[in-house]
Amino acid sequence: MPKEIIDQCNPVQKQLLGVVDNALSYYLPQDKDVPLKSLVASDS
Repeated sequence: MPKEIIDQCNPVQKQLLGVVDNALSYYLPQDKDVPLKSLVASDS
C-alpha cells in the first residue's frame, strides 16, 4: 500500500491493514499496536 495512504490512516485503520513498526508486534503486541482493543473495551 502506498505510504501516502498509510500516512492518512488513523491507528485503528493501520491495525486493520496490518501496518506495524516491528514484525515482532504480530507475536507480542503492545497496547500501542492494538488500538482497536482499547476502543472496544471503552464501548462496553
